[in-house]
Amino acid sequence: MPPESRDHDPYGTGHGSTPHANAPASAEEETFRPYFDDITDHVWLAARLTDPPSQGSPFYVTPHPDRTPTLTARVQRHIATFELGKLYAAQVGTELGALNDYLRDKPYKAIADELRHRAASYGTRNSWQAAALCRALAASLGTSAPDT
Repeated sequence: MPPESRDHDPYGTGHGSTPHANAPASAEEETFRPYFDDITDHVWLAARLTDPPSQGSPFYVTPHPDRTPTLTARVQRHIATFELGKLYAAQVGTELGALNDYLRDKPYKAIADELRHRAASYGTRNSWQAAALCRALAASLGTSAPDT
């Protein structure tokens, strides 16, 4: 492994094939391999909205009935190992700011429709900003305008 890659080696395997303490002991402890593991046919990334915002990452993995518990565990492990929840959460403010600017003067129904449209347009893609965040925002609005 090139020296510059050692810091990004989640299992600390370094050079050669000698197993190390951080190497996975079971399939559930492995991360997924984006080029070999096809996990694109289902939505598995979701976001939890809280008011006020809570500490930690609002992003989590949702199990799917067509996926094995092992694959779900591997996706959870992948997000934890590479700290993707923290990375995604750090980007939320920028995305919410842009959405706020775009939706600022629109009526409630237009906001709800736009968020649902954005969430649906991503299909089963598991991107944090539209797939998880827009789905969570759209779900938080419900189906009718609030009583004001």
